[in-house]
Amino acid sequence: MRPEPRFRAALPSDYAAIAAIWNESWKSTGVESPEQLSDADLKARLVTLVDQGARLIAVEQAGELAGLILLKPAETCLSQLFLTPQWQGNGLGQSCLQFVRREFPDGFWLTVAEANDGAVRFYKRNGLTRESRVWRDDYQRFDLRFAWSPNG
Repeated sequence: MRPEPRFRAALPSDYAAIAAIWNESWKSTGVESPEQLSDADLKARLVTLVDQGARLIAVEQAGELAGLILLKPAETCLSQLFLTPQWQGNGLGQSCLQFVRREFPDGFWLTVAEANDGAVRFYKRNGLTRESRVWRDDYQRFDLRFAWSPNG
């Protein structure tokens, strides 16, 4: 049995490692992006998002940094949820969603690239409802909006 994950507020000293996880995890999806961001670019984006009110959560498993959760409380939005490839597919993602449900007990929403088949299956399997499909000019792709509500 794997140990329970630990969720904690990310520290600025975590940002570089979290940015690397974000990049590595995104690349593991196989989804093309017109915007190729370096770890340094993603670290700068994290700083900006946190400065704008987002909450960055470090996900630890077995004593190591295994992923990130980025919440936008003002919007009740799960902005980002990424796990390193070695921690994908073993239940840690479900634990992360349980954490998000506790943070947003009245419900939340997220978007995911339509071409990210693994994430789309994951969110459907975990009780989120697809609400819409939206074209994103900035990324030249369709995104799907999913939502979770305690009322189903």
